[in-house]
Amino acid sequence: MSSLGTPFSPPSAAPSPSAYARALTAVPLLTADEEVALAQTYGAGRAARARLESGGTAPDERVVLLETVARGSGARAHLVLANVRLVVAFARRLDGCGVPFADLVQEGVVGLMRAVDGFDPARGFRFSTYAASWVKRHIADAAGARRAVRLPPKAEVQALACRDAAEVLLRESGRAPSARAVAARVGIPETRVERLLAADAAPVPLDALDGECGGEPGERVDPRVRWAVREALAVLPAGEREVVERRFGIDGGGARSVRAVALELGCGPEVVRAQERRALQTLRAHPAVGIVAP
Repeated sequence: MSSLGTPFSPPSAAPSPSAYARALTAVPLLTADEEVALAQTYGAGRAARARLESGGTAPDERVVLLETVARGSGARAHLVLANVRLVVAFARRLDGCGVPFADLVQEGVVGLMRAVDGFDPARGFRFSTYAASWVKRHIADAAGARRAVRLPPKAEVQALACRDAAEVLLRESGRAPSARAVAARVGIPETRVERLLAADAAPVPLDALDGECGGEPGERVDPRVRWAVREALAVLPAGEREVVERRFGIDGGGARSVRAVALELGCGPEVVRAQERRALQTLRAHPAVGIVAP
C-alpha cells in the first residue's frame, strides 16, 4: 500500500473485472482518519486545479499547483479503489438480473466516483455510509436498463428479491408460490409483491403459439417456443387459460385489452388482471418455459 502522501495508480485506465479483483487484495480498507486525509488531499487538488484554470499563475506557483493536483488525483483513485468491496457487495445482490456482473460493478464504480466528488469528511460520516446510496442507485439503474419500462432503483432491488424468494419457494414446494408466501419471505406487503412480480415478468411470447398469431405475415416462429407455450398452458386452470388465450390472442382473435376480455367473459377487469397475474406466475415457473426463456 502506498503512503497517503503519494499518488496511488489504479490497475489500468479502463479497469476490467480482473483489475477490480486485484484492487480488492491490493488496497486494504481505510481507517476513518485515512479517509479524512485522502478526502482533504483530493479537496486540495480540486482547489489547485481551479486555481490553474483561472490563469495568471507564476511559473513557480504553477509547479506547486500541478504537484497538488497530482496528489489529489492519486488520493481520489485510492479512496475509490479502497471501497470497491462496497460496490461488489451491492452488485452481488443484483447478480442474475440479466445484466453482466462486470457491467454492474463498473456502474457501481461510477457511483463510487460520484460519491468521492461529493464527500465532505467535516460532516462526521464514514465514506462508505455516504457512498452507499450513490452505488445502489447506479447499480440499480444499470439493472433496470434491460427493461422496456424501467423501475425505480428501490423497486428494482425489491423486484429481484421477490424473484429470488419465489424461486426458493418453488424449489422447496415444487409449485409456484403465492404472492402471500413471497411477501412473508421478503417482508414486503402482499399487494406490492404482486405488482413487483408482475413488473419483473419476462414471459415467453404467448402469441407465438400458432403461426398466424402475432408477428408479420410469413414470420417463422421457433418450434421450441410453440412447444413450451402448449406445455405451459396445459397446466393452467380453465379460467386462467381462457384469460391468457384471449389477452395474448392465442385463440386466434387477436390480442385484447383487459377491459375487452372482461366484457367477453362477463366479469370485472380486476378479476381478469388477477387471473392473468396468477397465470403468468405459473407459466414463468413452468420447466418448459425455463428452457426457452431468454
